[in-house]
Amino acid sequence: VGIGWYPIDLHRCVGNPDIALFEPTRPFQVPLGSLLPLHPDNLLAACKNIGTTHLSNGAYRLHPVEWAVGEAAGTLAAHCLKEKCAPLEVLQDRPQLRHFQLRLLENGTPIAWTVDVPPEHPRFIPAQLLVVAGAIVSGSGHAGRLELHPDAPLTDAERTRLEHTVTNLLTDLGVSPTHNTFSTWTDACRTLNEALTQIC
Repeated sequence: VGIGWYPIDLHRCVGNPDIALFEPTRPFQVPLGSLLPLHPDNLLAACKNIGTTHLSNGAYRLHPVEWAVGEAAGTLAAHCLKEKCAPLEVLQDRPQLRHFQLRLLENGTPIAWTVDVPPEHPRFIPAQLLVVAGAIVSGSGHAGRLELHPDAPLTDAERTRLEHTVTNLLTDLGVSPTHNTFSTWTDACRTLNEALTQIC
């Protein structure tokens, strides 16, 4: 439901005066589950109080991540009121989760790392949805990278994964799936964008 990137930065503290740590990290995503306490079910974490470990909190505690968490919490509260559902239902129900993620993206909130498809890019929303829905093939040239290279030709495995992911996303969002063949990420984004106009 948000992104961040900051080293793990733990300061010496009372009870641990000899332990400090500063280690690089990789860019990360903020999971929706970190905003949801076990009890009560109508409370959301909205800044540094998310569910995290002491170690990972050293990367989550920075203002840009707090802003992303606050954006997600506010959007989730509005979504739950509109849909008359509990936050945990959004986490546990994939179509609900996709609709909530779409709301975040419509507000310009990145939920995945796609540095060459920023919020002002016309393919921002579909590219983000495709990434969080699992369109990147493990071990491919896109895996572990911050760039999508949306106009680069796809391998057969990437094409198959994108076609499958587009079908799943459309089904989750309540739109009849189309059966297109894609040559690039841009093709898949264009198809998804056209379908999203039916629900936005």
